[in-house]
Amino acid sequence: MKQAYFAKTHRWCWALILCTLAWLSLPRPVQASQASRPAAQSPQVAARLALASAYFDAAQYAVALEETEIALLAAPLDVQALGLKALLLHRMQEPALAEATFLQASALAPHDAALSHNLGVFYCEQQRFEQAYDRFATALQQTLYQDKAKTNWVWGLCLSQNQLWPSAAMHMELALKLKPSWVLDSLPLAQAQLKLGRAGEAEKTLRAINASQSISAQSLWMAIQLAQAGQQSDQVSQWGKMLGLQFPMSPQWSAYQREAFHE
Repeated sequence: MKQAYFAKTHRWCWALILCTLAWLSLPRPVQASQASRPAAQSPQVAARLALASAYFDAAQYAVALEETEIALLAAPLDVQALGLKALLLHRMQEPALAEATFLQASALAPHDAALSHNLGVFYCEQQRFEQAYDRFATALQQTLYQDKAKTNWVWGLCLSQNQLWPSAAMHMELALKLKPSWVLDSLPLAQAQLKLGRAGEAEKTLRAINASQSISAQSLWMAIQLAQAGQQSDQVSQWGKMLGLQFPMSPQWSAYQREAFHE
């Protein structure tokens, strides 16, 4: 009953999943692993790439690409430079060129975990899910890879986008074992738990979010709907008061005032 109820009432979570995927996937250029870097990257190339990374962080993608291209003129097989170029082309909405550059870098460094992760994100955002899963798996197979939590989390988000809820929850929960603090930003996990009918676990996840600085109108509204579905009127009232106090201009507060819990 609850699973069917939430399948109808949480359409907004699709936007949340996609936004979270974009937020986690490319926080900044991920450096190539030590094993895949040239043995002697020149100081000039390293300086160009450092500058390009700074422009990337500032969202000045065209300038970052210019700096990266200069580095590639000096070192055309530099995996770090090719990976950064692929990220930039991705951000600049050039998917064909981005994929070609990703694949060029991957051919030079097939076991580079960071590169595999970023290519997986690219494929997921292109809705080429099986290719994305393959790249995430490649990243996680690398023993020395230090960002396994991030790859598991993004893999879970990608699975959610494809509505594969059991596997999505599994990967996000694996990420939380490695990075417990991420529970504060885990609304997509709560969504997956609800889709699986695991209302108790979703409630626990939402309580952690709503007791932190990550609280939002969305997280409170989700908790309200969960309590309403479970006929927990006291809990509905408690979450409702918090929603009105902290987010009085939100559409969720407006819906709460109208008792439109199914919106």
